[in-house]
Amino acid sequence: MSKTRGRPVGSLGKKKKQAIESRSQPLISQAMSAIGEEHEDELHESLSDSEVTDIQEEANLDLTQRLENAVEKAIHGMSSELLKLKKNFERELKLHSEEINKLKSENSKLNRLCADLGNRVTSLESSLDLHSSLLNKNERFLRKNNLRIVGYKTQPSEDCLEITKDVLKKVGIQEAKLERAHRDGKAVQGRSRHILVKLSFFQDKLFAMKYAREKLKGSDYFITDDLTLTDLKEKRRWAKEVSDLYKSGTKLRFQRGMWRKENGQAYSFSAS
Repeated sequence: MSKTRGRPVGSLGKKKKQAIESRSQPLISQAMSAIGEEHEDELHESLSDSEVTDIQEEANLDLTQRLENAVEKAIHGMSSELLKLKKNFERELKLHSEEINKLKSENSKLNRLCADLGNRVTSLESSLDLHSSLLNKNERFLRKNNLRIVGYKTQPSEDCLEITKDVLKKVGIQEAKLERAHRDGKAVQGRSRHILVKLSFFQDKLFAMKYAREKLKGSDYFITDDLTLTDLKEKRRWAKEVSDLYKSGTKLRFQRGMWRKENGQAYSFSAS
């Protein structure tokens, strides 16, 4: 009968058996210490391959269990920490959300307040413009019969009433009725102050304003209207344009707060 080649069924290979014995050696050493050195040979003789495998499997199971416990503990710790962080984040998010909602509410209130204030300012500006216009019209009415003689040199012991009558005679008003005439405005070196005149009759003023430029041509002085500050600013605003129009043959007169054509119609500079 021929011999069967290979190892018997159920036995371990030499290298595998050596590896198992090497890994099992610490457990075997502990067992030997427990039973005594005199039984060492007996223990080696009594351990079969299957018993060594069982010991190794138990050791592996114990190690695996320890690793699983360690991993589970670590994961549990990480989960607890993450849960704690999540709760803290949610709490902070809630606080910030409440603050943001509060700020949004306050911002909405401020926007409504600003809108209300803006409307009030607009209303006040409209009222101010209306009152300013009414005041200007009232002041213009009070100056209705006034005119100014500009450039007439100041003389010692002068009589402004007599000076005014002489000037108006040159214009063509022989017996002008005057309520008052006096120097007006701040004194400026090298320049005589205006003579402010108030006539008794509005028609005399219109006549003087109409013919003064023609009759006083070549004189050192001239006659102009007594304008309110608002009207004076409006007159000066378009001075250059009026001068250019005059050179091109278009004559304008400043009356009732605006430049007008000879027929009294208001002139539009924006359309020119």
